[in-house]
Amino acid sequence: YVNTYLQAYLKNTPTPDAETEWQLDSLLIKSLNVDAINAFAQQTIMPENQVIIVTAPEKEGIVNPTEEELLAIRDKVAAAEIEAYEDDVVKEPLIPEGTVLKGSPVKKTAQNEPYGAIEWTLANGTQIVVKPTTFKADEVQLNAQAKGGLSILSDEEYYMGELLPAVVSMSGVGKFSATELRKQLSGKSAGVSPAASEYASVMNGSCSPRDIETMLQLVYLSFTQPRFDRTDYDNLMKMLEAQLSNVESNPDYLMQKETIDAQYGHNPRRQAIGKEQLAGFSFEALPAIYNKLFPDANSFRFTFVGNIDPEVLKPLVEK
Repeated sequence: YVNTYLQAYLKNTPTPDAETEWQLDSLLIKSLNVDAINAFAQQTIMPENQVIIVTAPEKEGIVNPTEEELLAIRDKVAAAEIEAYEDDVVKEPLIPEGTVLKGSPVKKTAQNEPYGAIEWTLANGTQIVVKPTTFKADEVQLNAQAKGGLSILSDEEYYMGELLPAVVSMSGVGKFSATELRKQLSGKSAGVSPAASEYASVMNGSCSPRDIETMLQLVYLSFTQPRFDRTDYDNLMKMLEAQLSNVESNPDYLMQKETIDAQYGHNPRRQAIGKEQLAGFSFEALPAIYNKLFPDANSFRFTFVGNIDPEVLKPLVEK
C-alpha cells in the first residue's frame, strides 16, 4: 500500500479500491484481442529501439560474440517463419486408473486442545495433525517431516542429498516431466516439494481447498514414483560447473572456503561447495539417496493447516 500512496502523491495516480480496480481490469481485458496485441507488438518492437545486452566472463579462453554476429542472429530470428505454439496436452489422471492404493484407516483420534488441532494415527503408523484455520480462505499448507535428513547419508552422499530438491523439481514426478506436470496441473492450485535439512526429511505442499486430493496425489507419487531425468540432471551439472568456474576465481569465495575449512576442522560435511564436490556426484546414486531420505510415508508426521474440513480430509488420507 505504501507504494500506491507514494505514486498517488508523486504522480497523482488514481488509487481505486480492489473491487473497482478489478472491474476496470475486466473491462480492459474484454476490449483486447489477439489481432490488437499482435499489431501493438509490430508497432512497438522495431530494430531502431532494441537493446541487446550480453553478460559473459572476461577471461582468457572465452570468445564473446561480436556486434555483427549478434545483429545477424537478431535479423535471422526476425526473418524466420515461426509457427504459433499449439498446446496438444491431453489431461490424464496423475495416478493411473486401476492403480491399487494400499490405504490405511484411522486407528486413533485425539484432540490437541491447546492448539485447536486434531491428531490422527493411521493403522500403518502414519501420524497426521489437522489444524483448521480461516486466516486465508483459499489456502491449505502441508508440512511433513521425518527424523534423519542429511545426517543419515554418508559423507560421499551428503552434497548429493543437498542437490536432490533441485533435481526432483526439474524432473517432474511419476510418468510426467516437469513441463508435462505443469500442463496437467493447469487450472489447479496444488504443489509439493521434497527437501532435506540436517536432521529431517521434509515434504512441503500447498493447495486451494478444492484441490486437496490433487496435492495428496502428488505426495503419493513423490514417495512411490519419484522421477530422475538424465537430461535435466546433465543440464543442471553444466550450469553449476559454469557458475563454480567463475566463483572459484573470486578471492572472496577462496577466503570463505578456507575460513569454513578452518572453523570446522576439515569436516567433509562443512565445505564451501566447489567443483571438487561436484566431481563426486553420480546420477545413478540419486534414486538410492532419495529412498534413504523418503523411504515411505509411515515414518513421517503430516501437518495440515488452513481452510480445511477434517471430515473431507479424513477419507482422502485413509485412501
